[in-house]
Amino acid sequence: SAVSSNTMRFFIANSLVNTILPSILLLALIYYAYIRKGFIKKRKKAKASTGLGAHAAGLWKMITASKRTTLMGILIGITAGIHILSMKGMQIKFGVDNFGQLLTRMGHGVDVSTTGRVFDPGYWYITTQEAQFAGWIMEKVGWQIRDNVFFGVMNGLPELWRNPALWMSIGIILGAMIMALMSKEFKFKLPKGELIVWGLGGGLLMGIGARVALGCNIGAFFIRVAGGDPGGWLFGLGMVGGGFVGVKFFNWWTERKMAKEMEDF
Repeated sequence: SAVSSNTMRFFIANSLVNTILPSILLLALIYYAYIRKGFIKKRKKAKASTGLGAHAAGLWKMITASKRTTLMGILIGITAGIHILSMKGMQIKFGVDNFGQLLTRMGHGVDVSTTGRVFDPGYWYITTQEAQFAGWIMEKVGWQIRDNVFFGVMNGLPELWRNPALWMSIGIILGAMIMALMSKEFKFKLPKGELIVWGLGGGLLMGIGARVALGCNIGAFFIRVAGGDPGGWLFGLGMVGGGFVGVKFFNWWTERKMAKEMEDF
């Protein structure tokens, strides 16, 4: 039928070609570069086979090295899939595809953009709603913040208590804090000295990058890749390249500082 034909096309083009195969290839490259040598050495020592099947076993062992992480990854994937299917079904049933439509019907048209929409992805992003929070504060102190594409046309600027994406972030942060406290893994520690400068500088660069790229690593990489958008992989290449340069620079700075301190002894 036409429905099954379209489903198969979407699976092949979006899921298989853009998500599943590239992910397997990436995992295989990581295995080859970091795990293969040690794993095969252990296999030879145990006088076990070292053929293609052994490499497949090594790749699987790498993926499932942490059983808790593997199980949680599967659980999150299933939960996210159910959430997206349920949300889409409700949107079709009630004829609503954006929270801005509901805000307008409830008389809160000032919250939405010129296109009648607000930022409402339906799943977790991490920078847009925080930008809305900052924009809300700036507007309250008198700045004209809606005369730009980001707020005025694309995402709107709802009141904090009417911002669904912001409430999602608050819930995730509070939930993570509660779990950390229950596991006794939470400790509040103020940074000192140059760590403050590094933190502020890094945060500033990430904020600028997130606005230029219209998303962070979650919205512009993980969500895009999982949704079958090849642009996610392009963002990933830029993210990895930037991270590599950043780590190299930080290591250079640290080694330089340590060498300078050793000269004083």
